[in-house]
Amino acid sequence: MLRRIVPATAALAAAAFALLAGAALAAGATTDTAGTASPADAALDAMVDTERAFARLSAEQGMRAAFLAYIADDGVGFQPGPVPLKETMRNAPETPPGFRLLWEPRYGDIAARGDLGYITGPFSVESPAPDGSIRRRQGCFFSVWKVQKGGAWRNVLDIGVRLPEPAVFAPGFTRAPHAGRFTGKGSAAKATQSLRDAEADFNRAAHDTSFAIALGMVLDPAARLHRDGRAPLTSRAEVLRAFAGAGPLAEADTLFAAAAASGDLGYTYGRYLFTGAGAESGHYARVWVRDAAGAWRLVADITSPDTGRP
Repeated sequence: MLRRIVPATAALAAAAFALLAGAALAAGATTDTAGTASPADAALDAMVDTERAFARLSAEQGMRAAFLAYIADDGVGFQPGPVPLKETMRNAPETPPGFRLLWEPRYGDIAARGDLGYITGPFSVESPAPDGSIRRRQGCFFSVWKVQKGGAWRNVLDIGVRLPEPAVFAPGFTRAPHAGRFTGKGSAAKATQSLRDAEADFNRAAHDTSFAIALGMVLDPAARLHRDGRAPLTSRAEVLRAFAGAGPLAEADTLFAAAAASGDLGYTYGRYLFTGAGAESGHYARVWVRDAAGAWRLVADITSPDTGRP
């Protein structure tokens, strides 16, 4: 995963840029209503445990070693646009002495078949300052995980935002409350095309009307929006209040989309452009959940702007 950080060295900067209520899950454990863990619950536990192992390796052996171990071969990070993350980290120098990237999984969800999911939580960066003190920065990471051939979980997308204050999460790990999910038939390829179509409709509506109106059409009740410099927005109501005056998108293009085999969860990333007041360009990553009626609902939107980064 790439967490959005300010690297300790110029060489590391070229590789480690842009680092990245519900049913409470006690220490990552999940149960169904009968008190017996379902296959999806077990898969969620495994995904969260893998994120914890990833973070532990980063703390013990450094960021580069951890990323090489847990990033998928086709994993993507943002600098600020999408880059092949594993290749980038393979070409990066070893983590310098005193530099530590720390994080914790606190919130997320998984597809019904347990093959694709997402996790978010707080991260912090510690690096030595010239005066010998420890410089600390913080933010909120967001990662997408996918089961690989052989059954191992690997990170396929990592993005994050920098924050002036630590991100606030409930203790332990909380599963996102996305109820009433899609249970229809179909292939991952058909679900992915459906997701592409849904995002195209959203981007078109955001262009033809406004970003605020388009959000109101697709937001899940527990939707999250993460932006640099501001605390994460964690509900549909919060998002709509915060973006009530947002104007239209000048441009938005999906660069990638993938859905789970069960067709109930997927992720996308692409490029956006706002013009006029508050003009901004950059890339976005989104996670979508499909409801029982077959409609895709936006559950997470994170941006990586081209300019204005602290």
